[in-house]
Amino acid sequence: MKKLGLQLLAYILTFALSPVVTMASEKSNDCNYTTNGKTYSGKCSFYSAKLHGNRTTSGEKYDRDQFTAAHRTLPFGTKVKITDQKTGRSTIVRINDRGPFVKNRVMDISNVAAKELGVVNRGVFVGRVEVLKKSNQN
Repeated sequence: MKKLGLQLLAYILTFALSPVVTMASEKSNDCNYTTNGKTYSGKCSFYSAKLHGNRTTSGEKYDRDQFTAAHRTLPFGTKVKITDQKTGRSTIVRINDRGPFVKNRVMDISNVAAKELGVVNRGVFVGRVEVLKKSNQN
């Protein structure tokens, strides 16, 4: 019983701290990006928690604590800045999957990105999507 309690505590600490560590590592390089001029708006949503651990189209496992997203056509690895048009809050995500497969939606984002934008309770939101490039690229 004591071992089970320690395992549970370890799991809770891992779960509670992983978004903080992930946000720091994912965000650290994002300041080196600028928009490349491709910007559009549309309805966006976020992945179901049930998909955590499933394979994405790129072959990666979906991790709800990574700043990733699905888009129908952008190349894998493309970074995009997504802004909630209602609040002005934004975050940067990396494309690693295809979708969304719901009519009239332009992007699905990970759970941690949805939390950062504050859209979890709304589910679907209107987002402005800006395709980014490394600022040292011409």
